[in-house]
Amino acid sequence: MDITAIAALVGSLKTAGDITKTVVGLRDGQMLQAKIIELQGVILSAQSSALSAQQDQFSMIERIRSLEQKVAQLEEWDTEAEQYELKQIDLGAFAYMKTEQTDSTAPLHWLCVNCFEHRRRSVLQYQGRVPNDQRTAVHGCPHCKATVRTYYSRKPGDAF
Repeated sequence: MDITAIAALVGSLKTAGDITKTVVGLRDGQMLQAKIIELQGVILSAQSSALSAQQDQFSMIERIRSLEQKVAQLEEWDTEAEQYELKQIDLGAFAYMKTEQTDSTAPLHWLCVNCFEHRRRSVLQYQGRVPNDQRTAVHGCPHCKATVRTYYSRKPGDAF
């Protein structure tokens, strides 16, 4: 919160109180009118400071809400990431796979290493065999377009 706005608010309210005490003791009409105008100016200044402090507080509340949401997303990702481990799926080919202990109804799958490291879960999709080498299959990431080559019949869950 902006401390200067709060200090200005407190100062304005103190000044308004002092002017009010002075107005009570005045009998001269012109002097009374001048003090009332001065009091109105001080009250407007106090209102302005209060609105500024309130706006700062609202901004901080929004920032806190945004940070709390990011923390929740990170915690959710960490929980999911614990269910996977990096495995070699073929010579020079790696992917993230569910750990053995994980009980899941999801089909066996490989996750893209690049996307996983960027906190994104992207399943490698079978894209077919290499035209000049029918024994090699290509699996691609739909998000980052990375590819992994494996023996044509290798599937997630096969031991390497």
